[in-house]
Amino acid sequence: MTLPAIMLALVAAFQPAGPREPRPIQPLAAWVSDEDYPPGAVQRGASGAVGFTLDIGASGVPTHCTITESADPELDQRTCEIFMARARFQPALDAAGQAVRGSISSRMRWILPEEEPAAFAPTRLVIAIRPRAGGEMECSLSVNGSAVAWPDQAACEAFAPMRPSRRRDSRGGYTLTGVFTVSQDGEAPPAIVPAADYGDLLYEDRARLSVAPDGRVSDCRIISHHVVRTPSGRALAPDLCAPRQLGLIPRFPPAPQSAGLRIVRLSFAAYLRTGPRR
Repeated sequence: MTLPAIMLALVAAFQPAGPREPRPIQPLAAWVSDEDYPPGAVQRGASGAVGFTLDIGASGVPTHCTITESADPELDQRTCEIFMARARFQPALDAAGQAVRGSISSRMRWILPEEEPAAFAPTRLVIAIRPRAGGEMECSLSVNGSAVAWPDQAACEAFAPMRPSRRRDSRGGYTLTGVFTVSQDGEAPPAIVPAADYGDLLYEDRARLSVAPDGRVSDCRIISHHVVRTPSGRALAPDLCAPRQLGLIPRFPPAPQSAGLRIVRLSFAAYLRTGPRR
């Protein structure tokens, strides 16, 4: 059991009980951990110092707990529960050196645990773009395997990683698939289905993002850019740190200011499959 560095401070103020008062067999703080903070008290934002007195039997086991200074009903109750169940003592001794009942008083200060930085699940985002008769683009979008709607047609066309060549498009259609994966540094990225399901790999980008506590991307740096092939008559997309690429990624959850910058790994792969026009 670890010492709760952020949660409690105990100040012993022993009550006399004969020639020797009860003595804890280890520091009182050693019987408490950060996980002991009651969830209900955390949700209500309850904190403060709880004063208590433990009656100690001749065996060194607490027999009763009395709250002498209240901070919150749930914190008061939890304080007594912890020490009644866990604390053990060398009993008080009388003048003849015999073990007798005694008591000990102390205070426990409950300090709300700091909020952990908000996390986000690894994400796989797949965009499929197909030209349609009349020059419009048909887009589909899925996040972690579930289809979601595009905001509007303009957003679909603006995001198209590659612009079609009119000469080539007159002969046939194609499906261009872009696959984003996003994960926090140190976490395994989400799985990607086999490339054969999307067609031929065109290029891959990998980047390292710094995410500010408010969820905004504060810095984006390309780690690698690997071009496999460039289809004739087509221009490859801007790099992964381009605003329109980053703009499609779901907003990162905010975190406490004390959390500082979070590091995120981002990758993008483009695939092309040729086929008949729809």
